[in-house]
Amino acid sequence: MIETLRQLAGRRCVRVSWGLSALAGLICAFAPLFGVHGVESAFALSVALPLWVAPTAALLQRDAITPTSGLRRVALTALLAVAIPVAILALNQLRLRQCEPWMGMLFMLLGPLPSALFAATGAAALATLRRWSARRLLLAVFAALFVFLFLGFYAFWSTSAIFVYSHAFGWFPGTLYDVGRTLPMALITFRGLTLLWALAFCSVVLRERFSARVLAAGFGALAIFGYVQGPELGHRSTAHYIQDELGGMRRGDHCVVHYPRELRRADALRLLEDCDFRAARAARLLDVQLDAPVEAYFYRDAAEKQRLMGAGRTFIAKPWRNEVHLQLRGWPHPVLGHEVVHAVAAYAARGPFRVSGTLGGYWPNAMLIEGIAVALDWRLEDGLTPHDWSKAMRELDLLPSADSLQDLGFLGHDSRRSYGASGSLTRFFYERHGAEALQRAHRAGRFDVVEPLAELEAAWHAFLDGRALPTGALGLAETRFARSSIFERVCPHRVARLRAELGGELASGDRRSARQTCEEILAIEPAALDALVARVGIEARLGDRVAAEVALGALEGAPPQLKARAREALADAAFRRGRRGQALTIYRELLREPQTEGERRQREVKVLGLIASPEERARIAGIFIDDEPPASAARVVDLARDLDELRSDGLGAYLIGRQLSAAGDYERAARRFEQARLRGLPTEAVGREALRNLIVAHGASGRWNRVEALLRIAAGDPAMRHEVAEWRERLTFSRSL
Repeated sequence: MIETLRQLAGRRCVRVSWGLSALAGLICAFAPLFGVHGVESAFALSVALPLWVAPTAALLQRDAITPTSGLRRVALTALLAVAIPVAILALNQLRLRQCEPWMGMLFMLLGPLPSALFAATGAAALATLRRWSARRLLLAVFAALFVFLFLGFYAFWSTSAIFVYSHAFGWFPGTLYDVGRTLPMALITFRGLTLLWALAFCSVVLRERFSARVLAAGFGALAIFGYVQGPELGHRSTAHYIQDELGGMRRGDHCVVHYPRELRRADALRLLEDCDFRAARAARLLDVQLDAPVEAYFYRDAAEKQRLMGAGRTFIAKPWRNEVHLQLRGWPHPVLGHEVVHAVAAYAARGPFRVSGTLGGYWPNAMLIEGIAVALDWRLEDGLTPHDWSKAMRELDLLPSADSLQDLGFLGHDSRRSYGASGSLTRFFYERHGAEALQRAHRAGRFDVVEPLAELEAAWHAFLDGRALPTGALGLAETRFARSSIFERVCPHRVARLRAELGGELASGDRRSARQTCEEILAIEPAALDALVARVGIEARLGDRVAAEVALGALEGAPPQLKARAREALADAAFRRGRRGQALTIYRELLREPQTEGERRQREVKVLGLIASPEERARIAGIFIDDEPPASAARVVDLARDLDELRSDGLGAYLIGRQLSAAGDYERAARRFEQARLRGLPTEAVGREALRNLIVAHGASGRWNRVEALLRIAAGDPAMRHEVAEWRERLTFSRSL
């Protein structure tokens, strides 16, 4: 073995291959997301290593004295080419934390190792098929690698899936924003097929033996059978396969919706109406003509969506296929409009992916791609528009520069900053220059074709500087933009899974397990603000006031909204333990601080519970405070019915209506919300939310005359101005059908 290594090290091609492998490891080591063994580094090395392992293996096999000796050297060279960067990343764990060493090593064993062996043995087999000159052999090898790269891109382009499984270049999982990934069984079975191909290539090298020819045929046949079963094994996906798995389909004027077969007919029709409205609106705003309906896929949950097309919690559009992929949510769907804009904007784009991009549309500009979707599906989040969020970022010195958002620089910022700033800038451009200019910019992949970016950015900043922020907006923004980019995080998948576990433990009332999970999160991310906030509530609920105060002190310097949530957890614990005065003091203090409208509503209702009769207090605590057992929908409805009998106002009816609406029973929900408003609601925030829900319930039930009357009422509330405008558009669209 030592002598063989010396001989290999004497070959220039081998030294170059191992040197490039070391360079790849060092490059990965400098990025936190890629700097340790994991799914991202496995993919990066799977793509890189075959590019030099394959030509090196071909030259070694070409010059081998015997096929067996050549194959032995090829395998050893490939194994060391993988071992070098894997070792570098292992050493890098002295600098960067590795949260899941065994999982990370599994990704290495199922990522770059099979890719390198496949590329090496395939190149060796190619070298034995005929007598090649070195130049022609290398050309043939690189041509084969190009074919595999092309097939990977083609699979991404031609199917509904965003994941790609390639024997030569590994597993591309899809969007990077889907944190919390685990090792999929599909990767294990696919790599089994990769090894079958590698064994078949080895048998081709040894083809002079009859047994080797038989083995080559056998291994190849098994690998081909595995390919045929690809959709069932999760190795690839097609639109027809997804449609069969979902089972339901309805066609409208502007959309075709695919949905779970068990979905009720009324819910399916609402999905179709929602999609038709969004597509028609986007086409009108962008001034394009739709030639084909948008194909909208609605999955049962994130797990099914990830299995069938690759994106879990992330909503996805494939504009060049006229497709959008989402999981079911309430009506109107909160994200459908954004994704539909992507599909509609394809009519103003060019290139194979029909997105905004330079070089003929081949190099995407994420700032314009996402900016157009945010700008045309203009939404409020926590009562603020993207202009408001961008103004707040500017005030906090967090606003990304327009140039840093260009192209793939968009991914270098936290997604909330990138989306908000890009949407605000694009909306400003749209209102400044119009739809035709936005089409030109989208098609070219640059604002510069209409107005120099520096001038546009200066005008945008001046526009933002002239805006007045609502009270408390800066406090909300400090919390919203406290996260860093995924590329700057260590162990994002492990932390995401721990956060999911924490959520389940808190929901079930398992405080002791939740405390341990918090500690695990904080051991990885000491400044994980959400875990610090959760720890305050956990200690308070466990009755350890000293530990709760210490945990609260750890939030010194945190954004005010997060500190307020921690203090609310203290108040909740005091409420539950009967310390009414302490809880009431904290809640009233919090109502004077920055908060979302939803937080305000809950805090106001908790105050009502503290000053109400013991019977009412017990019901309100059961809905908003108690978690042992957790407040299920049925339990909330039961408690709200009691509250409806105990109180003279409509709070109980409102709470029942919310549960009915969440269950999709809009007819009964509308009656409850009408009853709640007739009896009067205890606070302005609760009254506003009841009006919102009532508009949704009547719209979902098709009672548009009642919606129109309610919109006249809502128009008098400045906080609902944006929603009223959109509902009036929906009203006009529905009446035109």
